[in-house]
Amino acid sequence: MNFWISTFRTENFLTPTIKGYYCFFSTFITRHFENAFLFKQSVLKMSKVSEEGFLFIHSGVFDREQIELNLSACIKKLDCGECDMYINVVENKDGMKFGHTYAWISDTKIYNALIGKNFDGSDRYEMVDDENWKEPEEDMDDLIDEAGDDWGLIGEIESRYECPKIKVDQEPLVVPPGIKYTEKQKKMLETEDDFGFIEIYPARVTIRTEENKINAIYSSCIPDWVNENMLYGFFKKFNKDSRHHIDPKTKKKFQYPKIIISKNKTKSKWRINESSSNIQIIFSPLNKNLSYFLINVIKKIKITNPKTNKDEMLFFSQAKSRT
Repeated sequence: MNFWISTFRTENFLTPTIKGYYCFFSTFITRHFENAFLFKQSVLKMSKVSEEGFLFIHSGVFDREQIELNLSACIKKLDCGECDMYINVVENKDGMKFGHTYAWISDTKIYNALIGKNFDGSDRYEMVDDENWKEPEEDMDDLIDEAGDDWGLIGEIESRYECPKIKVDQEPLVVPPGIKYTEKQKKMLETEDDFGFIEIYPARVTIRTEENKINAIYSSCIPDWVNENMLYGFFKKFNKDSRHHIDPKTKKKFQYPKIIISKNKTKSKWRINESSSNIQIIFSPLNKNLSYFLINVIKKIKITNPKTNKDEMLFFSQAKSRT
């Protein structure tokens, strides 16, 4: 394309006016193909994925306690035993809800049931006879006699007289019950309805390779009394890698998540009268996308100072590679 353009421009018969139009259109065409190529490359560099255990919920005006009670009722009905959950109702800094919630469920069977699957993750359907099918009017025996020794044709004839099966979706194992609105929620929605419903889907995130994000989350400017054991005790429930690993530097065994705490060398404006640290929480490469999902569920956590018994909020972001 570019060779043809550069060659064509050298022709002497083009008038100045034609040359002006030609330069415009040739530049437009070249940029069009360049943009199309860049778009294709960007699509190749990103993908949308889901991760077992993480849910996206259309939750409307409902708060965390209402959603937690609703999911607990579903879990009880499924009768699969105990199950941990963590819920993040997405809000802005003023507490206004965006209408959706991210949640994490520890039990794989319950997760599958909540998104409308069987306990093993397979689709819920059955194959039944097609009620609209009608048997051919011709006598099958006569057609087979006419087919003679053509076994391929005989098999085709016999298949015409077999009622075809069709796929029919089955009801989910559990349906979230209605949630009773508070009076404040009813006024907000301007509705007379007493109950509303949530809708549950697998959470999906877009992975973009150019962002250089790694399978870790971090928090800066945390108080010095927060230690590795506190953080490991909270985040270990999200880890699916039960193997023991060897730290290449210390040669010691460890299990994910790996907690790295480093002291801040300078005073922070957020902690003027006390020293602080930075934290990085690294998850196993066995679940390489875990941090993409976890950061939607764990934007912040409450942790208690064991000496003063006061709560402190820790805020997290997804870590990026330094390269």
